[in-house]
Amino acid sequence: MIPLTVRDLLKASNGADDVCEIDGVPVDQAIVIGRVFKLEEQSTRAVFHIDDTTGSIQIAHYKRQDNPTAINIDFKDNMYVKCVVVVRPFKNQKMYVSNVIQPVTDYNQVTYHFLNCFLAHAQRVKGALPKPDPTNNMQGGGNQQQQ
Repeated sequence: MIPLTVRDLLKASNGADDVCEIDGVPVDQAIVIGRVFKLEEQSTRAVFHIDDTTGSIQIAHYKRQDNPTAINIDFKDNMYVKCVVVVRPFKNQKMYVSNVIQPVTDYNQVTYHFLNCFLAHAQRVKGALPKPDPTNNMQGGGNQQQQ
């Protein structure tokens, strides 16, 4: 699972084997944090309309047959949630389905999520950060004077 913004999900391209690709990397599951601005309860599913300031999407949450009641969380307007989203291309569109939707109780989680999205994007595009060279004395301890 990789952290993504809604904009990342919306710009994902359809790859091979019914998997979407973002920055050339196949994405099956993603973590999205956003604000619920509308919730549609239906008999077999609930559809969350999520906005994270980069865009908005609809995420379906299917009710399980062993517990067909409504979702156990009392969602309020403008509540932030964390979703584990499965992304699937379907008829030239993308479907977003989540089995895990949790309320965000600390707004620091939102900030942390966006920082993780930035890091994950940089790693997808530019590769992993290089490991520090232990022979280089300038890293980490710039105050030391050489004799």
